Amino acid sequence: MFLARLHLNYLGIFTNQFQPLLAAQMSLPPEHMAIGVGIIVFFGMFGSAVTLAIANTIFGEVLRHSLTNKLPADLAHRVFQAGAMGFRNIVHGDDLKLAIESYVGANNHVFYFVGGFSILSAFTALFLGWQDIRVRAIEALSA
Repeated sequence: MFLARLHLNYLGIFTNQFQPLLAAQMSLPPEHMAIGVGIIVFFGMFGSAVTLAIANTIFGEVLRHSLTNKLPADLAHRVFQAGAMGFRNIVHGDDLKLAIESYVGANNHVFYFVGGFSILSAFTALFLGWQDIRVRAIEALSA
């Protein structure tokens, strides 16, 4: 099941990643095409890096806060230091359930952040200049 979701994720990434590049190539004059495509690629990579850093900070801070509220301070620190793969060797019983709830809650906060950015990007796309690129493609083929 995980591999199926991973392949669907990559399918979505690769179909949507090239849309801005194609739109820039079709709407910009040839002398500005390289600069336009370079700017799109730069800000795509820059945005991904900044978003990943923010999501990692949200996850870490929410997890630390949740663990310290649900578990004793020394155990919460050891669970946080052990990480997602090692905390099951440290906690057992009801504390394990609380630790897993903390990880799920931190993951949910990251999804809220990503969902908010998705809504923001869809909303801002509504106000971009709409330009029919089919006309230029037909003119380019006939010339």
